[in-house]
Amino acid sequence: MSITNPLLVALKEKGCTVEETLAETLMGNEKLYERLLRKLPNMQCVDKMAAALAAGDATACFEAGHEIKGVYASLGLKPLLTICSEIVETTRKGEFTGVAEKLPALKALHDEILEIIAKY
Repeated sequence: MSITNPLLVALKEKGCTVEETLAETLMGNEKLYERLLRKLPNMQCVDKMAAALAAGDATACFEAGHEIKGVYASLGLKPLLTICSEIVETTRKGEFTGVAEKLPALKALHDEILEIIAKY
């Protein structure tokens, strides 16, 4: 499958599994993929995770992380999924070990992806 949509090409260059997502999840429908990606900026899960971390609420951090993790997985946003999964597994246990370091990396990468989406 040859990707020509500039948005999807840019995401692929960031390490996202665009072709696999299109083939396995969206039956090759690039327009649907783009519509779904454009909903990502409306999700506030990463901000909710940060607020939960600041409040010391591992359960709320886990819940927000679990929600966005599913979105990342469904959209083939593998670089985001990798970091988010680590945070979710830690907070699932009620812990924050390493989360304070990983969450800023997740936020920065999430913002980069949002910038790519906004650009196209």
